[in-house]
Amino acid sequence: MAERQKEKGFTGIGSSTLIIIFVVLAITVFLLFTLFTVRQDLKSAQKNADSHKAYYAADVIATEKLAELYDAVADDSIFDIGEYAKEIGFEAKNTGGENYSFTLKQNIDENSSILCTAVLIGGRLTVTEYRTINKNSYVNEDSLPIWDGNTLPLS
Repeated sequence: MAERQKEKGFTGIGSSTLIIIFVVLAITVFLLFTLFTVRQDLKSAQKNADSHKAYYAADVIATEKLAELYDAVADDSIFDIGEYAKEIGFEAKNTGGENYSFTLKQNIDENSSILCTAVLIGGRLTVTEYRTINKNSYVNEDSLPIWDGNTLPLS
């Protein structure tokens, strides 16, 4: 009878050891999953921060060039505002008389840029557009004919 109780006690110790090993293993696996998730979140946050930093750096440059253009319009000593705008990085187009249209594309990164458009009408410069544009191109695929519903396709 003493031997039976010894076996029972040994079996109880073995199963509790297995449960503890399983719990430690499960906690370790969850910790590894958490570590990988945190690492991915950190990479994503860093990429997002770099993207914002590049945007705001390009925004500062575009705003400074726009301020130079405002100052040039206000300054009466500049004879040809179109040439001056080209010197500071704008594309200038004379729209008649002393009216101009100015366009600036300031690169943010290899995929996007800031587009700033301003018009000079009657001696007053007005920004008409300031937005981020994607430089990747989209090509419309039109090699397949589309059925218009009027004729039946030939078999």
